[in-house]
Amino acid sequence: MDKLTRVSISAVIAICTISLVACTSSPQEVTPTAEASIGRTQPASEPNEIVDLPASYPSDEPLLGKISNEKGQALIGPFSPRRPAVGVYVRCYGIGSIHVDISNAAAFDQPCNLDATDLGSRNVIDIRYAGDFTVEASSSPGNTWALAVTEVDLEADK
Repeated sequence: MDKLTRVSISAVIAICTISLVACTSSPQEVTPTAEASIGRTQPASEPNEIVDLPASYPSDEPLLGKISNEKGQALIGPFSPRRPAVGVYVRCYGIGSIHVDISNAAAFDQPCNLDATDLGSRNVIDIRYAGDFTVEASSSPGNTWALAVTEVDLEADK
């Protein structure tokens, strides 16, 4: 072999030996110098306070039924429609959402919130083809909710 090849082989053997020794030596214990901090958004806990949450609706709409300060699930009705639509007014205090089902007509979800003064939402539902109907609502445990069902005319009918 020529001189250059022997030097190259010797260099490769030396590098492998150093790598082998470094990999097989006992690991050193690492001591942390500072704790890592991870920012997390904590989920809101269920509200523990008792709130008065009455159903909210305009006085110029004939009331079919209402539920105030409810928890869990409830059903009202049956109602026999006299107008082509109903107004469903929903309020929900807490976290998560409330699910409202108007039988034979519609269903929707509404987010709850932690503002007990929020008046909620108004949903106009066409019930011309529903016949007699009920309204069922359910929400997560710990939430307080209210709803009112009123008779209204469809905007297009006016």
